[in-house]
Amino acid sequence: MSQERITQSLQQHTALLETFVRDQGAELERLAQVLVASFHAGGRLFVLGSGQFAAVANLVASLFNFRLSLERPQLPAISLSHDPLLALALAREEQAGQYFSRQLRTLGRRGDVVLALCGVPRDEAVEEALAMARQNGNPVAVFFHGREEEYFGERPDHFFLLETESLASALEAALFCGRLACELVEAELFGL
Repeated sequence: MSQERITQSLQQHTALLETFVRDQGAELERLAQVLVASFHAGGRLFVLGSGQFAAVANLVASLFNFRLSLERPQLPAISLSHDPLLALALAREEQAGQYFSRQLRTLGRRGDVVLALCGVPRDEAVEEALAMARQNGNPVAVFFHGREEEYFGERPDHFFLLETESLASALEAALFCGRLACELVEAELFGL
């Protein structure tokens, strides 16, 4: 019985990733090109995630900061999802929606790229961050867990749909996509 469950889970996950790569792989390549251009010009990648996607945002930023398959200089990626003191202070003042936008206002500049990992229900903090990024003239990419018609707000420059009923599968797929984007950037910047 457990082997059957393992096989079924593997098949579902594989189908999700295959569908993503088939339908959205070209857009992921375009995002990688934007990141390469940004890094060449001194820009940075800011990654943010709402809810459980915050942990994935931290992991994706660390992939760019460390390395995947070769020794290389660190790439300037910063997760905005790991400051519990700021989150607590803003929540106490009923300003939790400013969690990411305050950080972007302080740290961000033109030429940076903002990557958001999110889903439904709507997250005010993500919405404010995306508005701040657009105001700063930053390219915006979103990995969204849900159906396309559930997406909130203005369409980002790069939109990736993680369409699955399973949050766990969406989290795994978001990490895979972040790793794949990092691989594409590494290959372009360091000649792999």
